[in-house]
Amino acid sequence: MLRKMLLCTLCFLLFFTCASAEDSAIPVSDVDLLHQEQLYSQLEPLLTLTVAASLQSPEEAFTFAEGDRMTEDFAASLAGYATRFPMLSIPTEDIQPWLSDNFALSVPDTILPESPTTDMYTGLMLIECSPSPDGTQLAVTAEIYQAPRPYHELTDEDWYSFSWLDSMAVITLTKSEHAALGWSITSLAYIPSYFASDTDLLVEEDDEAFSILYLEPIGCSLAVPVEFTQEALQTADETMSESLTDDSAFLTVQTSHFSADTALQTFIAGQTDVTLLSYENPDVRCARFAQDTKEGLWFCVTDRHQTITVTLLWDPLKHEYLGFLDRMLNSILMDADSQG
Repeated sequence: MLRKMLLCTLCFLLFFTCASAEDSAIPVSDVDLLHQEQLYSQLEPLLTLTVAASLQSPEEAFTFAEGDRMTEDFAASLAGYATRFPMLSIPTEDIQPWLSDNFALSVPDTILPESPTTDMYTGLMLIECSPSPDGTQLAVTAEIYQAPRPYHELTDEDWYSFSWLDSMAVITLTKSEHAALGWSITSLAYIPSYFASDTDLLVEEDDEAFSILYLEPIGCSLAVPVEFTQEALQTADETMSESLTDDSAFLTVQTSHFSADTALQTFIAGQTDVTLLSYENPDVRCARFAQDTKEGLWFCVTDRHQTITVTLLWDPLKHEYLGFLDRMLNSILMDADSQG
């Protein structure tokens, strides 16, 4: 029974993802999809090791961007998990060179391996594997699960201990001739999952991280990262916008009478690097994008009166806003519901 429920959930997710890709008018050939699946299969041991070690942090999951310093706890967890991934040929002694080759982080001088705190296996289920046009960069999004053993090895009894974590891992990599699998990991972040609900969020909702903007011309409110303020919000016609004083992040809110699909197509037409995000609500469209050196989130919400479009763009070296999407969306959806 549990297996049937899981398979139904996965089928729904795959259908939704495929449908979103079809709507986006960005063709992906069968050859491209096969290449992406093969690439992910090759890298899965390294990705799984990274996420499992990240979640061993005693306080919160360890996340990082290229050039950050690897914490001693994360390095110790990576070394402790080495025996679970023999295919990576991780040295049990003098592990620093291996870590430097496989992670775009500065590595601690001393690493004392720390054994995993649980016997449960932490695994990944691929959502998206997106190479850059030149094939030198890669972005992977995957659901996270915990079980007695890897997914393809689970017995009927094991399914009773299977659980999804309520976060997806977002991992970027770059090609490297020194890395064990030909790719070095450059960043790791977590974003809330859209369908898992049986465990606590890894990215916990922190009210102090948000402020509320009252969008009077639209007649609703919007939860935004706390750095944005009501006083700095500028209004012109059907557009409200705000830029942080150091230009490290930008927020734009617009209204129109477009359908959700038309709004999405209009947005995609002006971008070169867009990843569609699935969301169960049929009145919502979401996307993650990159623009020059900045990262961004875009979404629109449609009701019977109007379509509200929100764009958040930020410098990833100064902010990490990926996990804010759900709270921002929910704040608008709740207002739309309350207004009937």
